[in-house]
Amino acid sequence: SDPAALGIAGIFSSQTPSGKIFERFYRKGSVDSDELIEAARVEQGNASAEGHAALYCLIGCPSPGGARHLLTGTPAPYVP
Repeated sequence: SDPAALGIAGIFSSQTPSGKIFERFYRKGSVDSDELIEAARVEQGNASAEGHAALYCLIGCPSPGGARHLLTGTPAPYVP
């Protein structure tokens, strides 16, 4: 998994329902991508401007495989 994504997950880990999803991702390195994306959207509503931007990077960052590639650790598809 991407180290930046794991770092962001570590910051947002907590005992809230969405925080527990981040905690699981932080500790195991993978989690259901739909679950993590929803947790990030929930947290964005309460985050600082910096936190909101970090969560946006987590779920909306441009990459060949999109956010799901970074969150699930699956190989990115070949994009010529």
